[in-house]
Amino acid sequence: MKKNTLVSAVLCLVIGLCLAGSAQAGNKGRHGHEDRDGNRAHARCSNGGFIADAGNADYAAACGSCHLPYRADLLPKASWEALLNGMDDHFGQAVALEEAQKAALAAYLGGNAADSGKTRLGGKIMSSLGNAVPMRLSEVPLIIREHHGDIAGKSCADCHK
Repeated sequence: MKKNTLVSAVLCLVIGLCLAGSAQAGNKGRHGHEDRDGNRAHARCSNGGFIADAGNADYAAACGSCHLPYRADLLPKASWEALLNGMDDHFGQAVALEEAQKAALAAYLGGNAADSGKTRLGGKIMSSLGNAVPMRLSEVPLIIREHHGDIAGKSCADCHK
């Protein structure tokens, strides 16, 4: 009888520790990336997860209607400015934005860009860039390294849907 009680107690302890560890892990996932607040987050492939940004409704509506609305801290402010100023030829597509809409997007993206100092991820991206001003996420050295160089010719949405 004592042996069964001891086994049950140990089993309960192990299950309790596993559940507590799981709850404490919070947003830690298989890729161990950070969310906007510097917390570790999972790169969920079901909804864009780590790379998608739903933090601004105007940005999500304007940009998310054609592609994932990428997190602002994945590129520096200069990249976002160049992209917004080149909307007449946005990767082969003409994108019409009103000046007020463009200004609002520039304020949001610039204010949350990799060089805004708001996230650890942004700092890591800036460290990897040096003085480069990438026009694509696939040109960011940290992103290339994180994906083990396996991003050429692929869209983020291939995996991060």
